[in-house]
Amino acid sequence: MGSTTTLKEMIKVEEKNNECDTCMGRESPEQIKKWLDAVGFYVHFIIGEPFNYHTHGLEQSFDHLDLQIAFPLPREVAMPIINTLVGLIKSGQEIKDGMILFNIIRDYCVKAYKTIEDGRSVIRILLPDVRGMFPDDIRCDDAYKIQMYDEMDY
Repeated sequence: MGSTTTLKEMIKVEEKNNECDTCMGRESPEQIKKWLDAVGFYVHFIIGEPFNYHTHGLEQSFDHLDLQIAFPLPREVAMPIINTLVGLIKSGQEIKDGMILFNIIRDYCVKAYKTIEDGRSVIRILLPDVRGMFPDDIRCDDAYKIQMYDEMDY
């Protein structure tokens, strides 16, 4: 790989018009190749309503569905979650629908939820509320239930 590009340089923050450049087809093929050659995936952050952090390239590089977080987290929180999960994928673990994953966030589990994001299948990472309840549990705090949308509308 030998690239001097850092992961921080590969992270694309989309704040204008709530759009992901790759989903909208505007990333250059050269930039996409650079990111994929360096680490095998890249992350887009769409900040606004709705929040949508998602990967591209996991399917091509690791034969695994891309990941998504659909909850308003700071980048500093979302990226370690995504990087930890990608590390598991790179080591051969498949993250499947309904799986509960431990030690991804300190003292909390996360849950994998297969869904559709912008017309493609992804594994959405569901975050628990402060009591550890997931959005598919009636006891879950309503603020966390936004993660259960079947498809994010842009």
